[in-house]
Amino acid sequence: MNIYFSTLEKLKSLAESKYAEFSSKIANCEKQMLGVRIPTLRQIAKEIYSVDYNSYLDNCSFKYFEDTMIYGLVIANLGFEEFLKYLPVYLSNVDSWSHIDSFVPSIKSIKANEEKF
Repeated sequence: MNIYFSTLEKLKSLAESKYAEFSSKIANCEKQMLGVRIPTLRQIAKEIYSVDYNSYLDNCSFKYFEDTMIYGLVIANLGFEEFLKYLPVYLSNVDSWSHIDSFVPSIKSIKANEEKF
């Protein structure tokens, strides 16, 4: 099983329905929200980045708020050129201010490439 599909299973097992109901109202997201908290999504993204991020990025379906958020958090760790390669894909799939609000401060390559960025 590839890392994207195993991550979806993990997300579903961590889902909190009451948190999803609450968060979906705030995030105003059209994607289905499972209800996994942002710190947990950050930890999952960190694990994916260290194991096999290419498999996740290549297979992400952007069906859920959470899988989309993880995609952004993973690419935020990439080197500048690779980051730019995946950025348009991420931006074309976000549908909530929350996807951007959590993503932008996580981008690692901005400081070293401020002028290019």
